[in-house]
Amino acid sequence: DPKGRQNFQLFLKKEFSGENLSFWEACEDLKYGDQSKVKEKAEEIYKLFLAPGARRWINIDGTTMGITVKGLKHPHRYVLDAAQTHIYMLMKKDSYGRYLKSPIYKEMLAKAVVPQETVKK
Repeated sequence: DPKGRQNFQLFLKKEFSGENLSFWEACEDLKYGDQSKVKEKAEEIYKLFLAPGARRWINIDGTTMGITVKGLKHPHRYVLDAAQTHIYMLMKKDSYGRYLKSPIYKEMLAKAVVPQETVKK
């Protein structure tokens, strides 16, 4: 759902964790995008999200970082899977629950659901 994802991204930005969804989306693009550009895309993702001092640094554990950095020496479309899964689980267990309770989500729901009495017969 593009609108739901857009609202979730807005929520994450307000929580100062918008980089998590951006990283997840970049990993999806790496997996399913133009395979002739895998090496370039993997390097861009590393520089933007994983490198020391990265502009949009994501917080992953040392083990996952080690696996990821080692894999980037020979990049392929699934090289970032461990880091992507880590970030996905972080969003699922933490951010998404707060999002479902947020005014941003409730407002989106209110606009999406039409009360039965306003539906023409």
